[in-house]
Amino acid sequence: MAFTACLGVVFLVALAVVAVGVPIVRAVALRHGLVDRPAARKVHARATPTSGGVTFYVALAAGLLVFYLLRPAGFSLPGAATVLDLGPEPGLRYLSRMFSYLLVALMILAGAGLYDDAFNLRARVKLVLQVLAASLVYLGGFRITQITGLATDVLPLPALLSYLVTVAWIVGLTNAINFMDGLDGLAAGVCAVAAGSLLVISLAGGDHAASLLYTIILAASLGFLGYNFHPARIFMGDCGSMFLGFMLAVAAIVGTSKGTTFLALLLPVGLPIFDVFSAVFRRRSAGRSMMRADRSHLHHRLLDLGFSYRTVVWVFYGVSLVLGLSAIIAAQLHPRYTLLLIVNFVIATVLASYVLEFIEAKVR
Repeated sequence: MAFTACLGVVFLVALAVVAVGVPIVRAVALRHGLVDRPAARKVHARATPTSGGVTFYVALAAGLLVFYLLRPAGFSLPGAATVLDLGPEPGLRYLSRMFSYLLVALMILAGAGLYDDAFNLRARVKLVLQVLAASLVYLGGFRITQITGLATDVLPLPALLSYLVTVAWIVGLTNAINFMDGLDGLAAGVCAVAAGSLLVISLAGGDHAASLLYTIILAASLGFLGYNFHPARIFMGDCGSMFLGFMLAVAAIVGTSKGTTFLALLLPVGLPIFDVFSAVFRRRSAGRSMMRADRSHLHHRLLDLGFSYRTVVWVFYGVSLVLGLSAIIAAQLHPRYTLLLIVNFVIATVLASYVLEFIEAKVR
């Protein structure tokens, strides 16, 4: 079967798993009292079942299994044949080895997320488990070994720096998506836009492994969005938001293997990255702990200014779409122009932050 046709089958399987699995998880959550109750920092008005994101893990396993069984023609994984003597079908065999580490890492995340949804896991413990999961996928071969698109075309990284950058990237994006999951449909929609745009980039660049992961992320996000858009019938919970952030980070690492600039891959996830930096900066400025949850995230601030629930979500979707389209264009340009796009985005976000601060001061 052709590779693109195989991706279509994987997409439908992952989408179906989430679409069918979410109502089952919702019923189980209601039966056992696994619900997210209203609180001062939260915006929902009624107790809502949570942990719907557990279906993402099943969708990933099902998608990978279908992909392996179909054995698509023309599949390749850069560097596989040179890393191990794998015999026939080196791409698929090496992919199986890498993904075995990935699945174990995701089991750690799933356990941490489910425990946090039910009992509130301490932030520091959750961070340690995230670092452990990121370290596992690093051992499995998901590594940032060079940076492209800076002053030189390729900047190789020493082993220790490669590990630190890889873990920081994975843990950082995992938490960025986790923190953004504060409104119905917000994280799922933003991740769907990011995964869709990155899928286009990966297909154009011939990054087969990245394309596979983005396909599954896109299917899982869209499948869940039907149940999670306002008013949500179920939340994805930490187990779901951490899955999306972790998988986007891992797929981006794979996506740099054929020369796609890492800077181009930053654009589609620029909004959650900006949001987490903005929230951390505001907490530090106010003398609060960086790990303590509050209403300093961008979506909370827009709600406090009087914007409607759906308006805030659609604004995030729109900005994410613009960034995604910019990334698709940037992937075709020389790295210096990609860097210019990033600089323009940073300038625009800084200006927007000052404007928002000014409006908030006037409202007070």
